[in-house]
Amino acid sequence: MTSVHPENPETYWVNPERWVSDVRTGLAHRALPQLLTIKYEDLILQHQQTMQQVCDFLEIEYTPALKSWFEHSDVRKNRAWFHPLKQLHPSSIGKWKQDKFRSRVAEIMQDGEVVKLLRELDYPVN
Repeated sequence: MTSVHPENPETYWVNPERWVSDVRTGLAHRALPQLLTIKYEDLILQHQQTMQQVCDFLEIEYTPALKSWFEHSDVRKNRAWFHPLKQLHPSSIGKWKQDKFRSRVAEIMQDGEVVKLLRELDYPVN
């Protein structure tokens, strides 16, 4: 909800209503045995542990090629991405705390449904 559209810097990629709808849709299916929910923060900050969890869920081996995915990826760029493939990095985590997003975050946090879902997903809400 704080990611700015690269072609229209006055617009955010996702509005709170869309985020709520998308998250609710996902959560409606979380009890299904064929669904594994992981947090982006875990994928980035605890990558190997999270990928092991994904592989266990899929009942596949966590291979050396998966462990060093960046070196083994056949896809280096894609028209859906705005930049070539990059190593994982935590710079997006907590980006919303930057001063430039203060008013956007305040606006988002006025939405009771957003706050409710953040709490349900165990994100700290002041």
